[in-house]
This record gives sequence, C-alpha cells and structure tokens, in this order.
Amino acid sequence: MRVFIDGWQAEEVIMRLSFALARGTAPVASGAGAEPPRRAPSAKPEIVIADDDRHVLAVVRSALQGLGMECRPASSGPEALRMIRERCPHAAVLDVNMPGMDGFEVLAAIRHAALPLKVIMLTARQNERDVLRGFELGADDYVVKPFNPLELAVRLKRFL
Repeated sequence: MRVFIDGWQAEEVIMRLSFALARGTAPVASGAGAEPPRRAPSAKPEIVIADDDRHVLAVVRSALQGLGMECRPASSGPEALRMIRERCPHAAVLDVNMPGMDGFEVLAAIRHAALPLKVIMLTARQNERDVLRGFELGADDYVVKPFNPLELAVRLKRFL
C-alpha cells in the first residue's frame, strides 16, 4: 500500500503521528467529579474561528459554511475562549497571534479544562519550534498561512 502525503517531509509525518497517538488517552478533568460541558445537539457542526484579521475570518467562514458548518467568529483570544466554554463547539480554528491571549494560551486552556473539541492552529508561524509547541499543547492539526481555504475546510471536516 502506498500513502501519499503532499508537501510533508518524513520527519513531519512521524511527528504528527506521534502526537496524535500520544493524545489517544482520555484527558483527565480537573477537580473532583468535574465534567466538561455537554454539547447542544445541532444539525450542523459548530466551529469557533479565532483570528484578529477580519479578512481571514471571512475567508475561513465562507469555506466552512460552504461545507455545511456553523461558524462563530472571535477576534481575540479571550473572546474565543469564552465562546468555546459557553457554546462547547465541535472544533476551533485558532490563530496564534491574537490580542489578549495568543492561540497557544487558548489551546492550553482548552486542554487543561478537558473541553471535548478538535483544534486546528492556523498561523503564519511556521518555525519548527512553534509547530512542535502547538502539537505538544494538544493541537489536532497545524496549518500555515498562506493557506488554501478548501484544504483547511477538508482537514477540519475529517474530524467531525
């Protein structure tokens, strides 16, 4: 069997697989008897998109809505985290460079609270150290800007 992974180096494939396998265990909730909030039943998957660039928000929102997803935009880290805690969406797309809290801080807070959602980092930060940090904090995927909006939508759709 042949597997084609367009544009990925062998090291990146190994890194992504190892992080995915490491996250295979159930997260431990903090506090005695603490349970993550329950997701409201919905006909469409709900996605929080956090980016301080309104053009990126519009492009991502358009691509995701085109595949039948309900989008909730946030322009700062604290706004994204509040929305995620209140709405318990299926997934979040987080930029790293945002006001208030960066995307890494939002991701760390999501994983610390054991909130049950998939997270894709969408950022211009492509340094190996940043990519590794994203996966170490629990990102499910990491997409570098400039990006193909349809590819991002398809990557997200595979989690839902």
